[in-house]
Amino acid sequence: MYQPRTPNYCKNDPVMRWNLPDRVFFACGACHILAHAFLKRYGTDDMTPL
Repeated sequence: MYQPRTPNYCKNDPVMRWNLPDRVFFACGACHILAHAFLKRYGTDDMTPL
């Protein structure tokens, strides 16, 4: 599991979490959250995440 080294990083601070660099943001598990959000908004019945 990736542990952010951002100074004063607080997992409970959503603004700080969303402002992480892309590489860190996706390493911390954002991919599956964004995939499900995309499917919820734009998906069809035959689309599923892998």
